[in-house]
Amino acid sequence: MTMEAVATAARDAFNGRVGPALKVLEENVRQVRRAVVHGRHAAEDLAASAALRVRRHPLGTVAAALGAGLLAGAAAGFLCGRSSPGRS
Repeated sequence: MTMEAVATAARDAFNGRVGPALKVLEENVRQVRRAVVHGRHAAEDLAASAALRVRRHPLGTVAAALGAGLLAGAAAGFLCGRSSPGRS
């Protein structure tokens, strides 16, 4: 058996085992790319929708942001105040 025949046999054996796995991997990569593109489009739509909502209802948007900030600040203050070791 020549070196070329051994190399050919090894390549064929390798391709026989790895080929199907590579096809599955390529299909998974395609699906991930589609999901990324879909996610990017959804994010762009969400940003456009938010911008439109801010333009249509500026005071309501500011009030909602203020309320969310106050709630987050109160929750952070409560949690930080409760975990202080020096307080009783």
